[in-house]
Amino acid sequence: MKRFAPIAAALLSLLFYIVVFAQDTVGIVNKGANLRAGPGTTYAIVGKATQGQTVIIVEENVTGTWYHLDGGQWIAKFLVNVDVSITPPPPTATPLPGTPAVTPTPVTTIAPTATAAATKACIIKGNVSYNTGERIYHVPGGQYYDATVINTAYDERWFCTEQEAQAAGWRKSKR
Repeated sequence: MKRFAPIAAALLSLLFYIVVFAQDTVGIVNKGANLRAGPGTTYAIVGKATQGQTVIIVEENVTGTWYHLDGGQWIAKFLVNVDVSITPPPPTATPLPGTPAVTPTPVTTIAPTATAAATKACIIKGNVSYNTGERIYHVPGGQYYDATVINTAYDERWFCTEQEAQAAGWRKSKR
């Protein structure tokens, strides 16, 4: 029976993960926090969250240390308490180019900075090269813009300005 305990624990952990993260999750900010343009402190601060503020989590980064919020911002995981008893509001149709057609209704009251224009206006695609891992951004009209699909699981993202992309360490596509 002891040899099944680790397997049972792993299955329970997986089940918890599926229940919590298979859909958008509500979290409560446990301490005042900076919101970032990406999953890490090297990314630009694009807003602030206050203690007790409710946020909607749409995904977790690959390393499990940052949450991606419904407004496009990122917050360090340790700054959010996940409450599985709260159900997020139903989604509303506000699609972005190249993203799913349904976006959750925001419940956050984040005051964005000048560099954090609404995600809907951010049309510059930040793509990570599958071959080299290089971070390249594409602007409308570029040769690969239409073919580029943003996949946040690979740390890809949308930028509002070229300056924002460059400040985050991305280079412009040569074509």
